[in-house]
Amino acid sequence: MMSKHNQQSMVSTAPRLFALVTGIVYLVLGLGGFLFARDGHWGIFGAGVILNLLRTVIGLLALVAAQRATASQLFGWVLFAALLALTVFGVLLAATSHPLDVRPVLEIRWADNILHAVTAVIGLVIGILVQRRRP
Repeated sequence: MMSKHNQQSMVSTAPRLFALVTGIVYLVLGLGGFLFARDGHWGIFGAGVILNLLRTVIGLLALVAAQRATASQLFGWVLFAALLALTVFGVLLAATSHPLDVRPVLEIRWADNILHAVTAVIGLVIGILVQRRRP
């Protein structure tokens, strides 16, 4: 059985670990999109200029937020709100036959929508875990 100290340590470490993993994934996707993209995609992911820039910024912010539990909580809530909005926009964009000429800039695909939705949920988990730690 876990002691109270071990439970508190896990609660403060988990959000930082989530932020660190999120940062690495998004930094790789953002920089990889700039360096290795062909025809508007990199592997199964879209790779437009704005999308690559957004992913690079998210990756860098996540790595900074991983340094402190309170920073990772704020990052989690911002990540949740931003990527939930991007997921909704991406689903609408991917589901339409006329993307209003924003596809060359954003190039959001279904794999991107799934990644963004999962990341939004991770952001929510980060925010909740840190909140649980506080009295």
